[in-house]
Amino acid sequence: MRDDNRETKRIDRNEARLAAMGEPDELAQYNAYLTSLAVKDAETEK
Repeated sequence: MRDDNRETKRIDRNEARLAAMGEPDELAQYNAYLTSLAVKDAETEK
């Protein structure tokens, strides 16, 4: 349990650091990737 708490705090600090530098977090990057795939898919269906 203690290791999970440490890992969670580490991840939170990293996300806060990236946000402070203007960098998107991994989830935001993944969502942007999925959006780009959806746009490409919509273009090929036309």
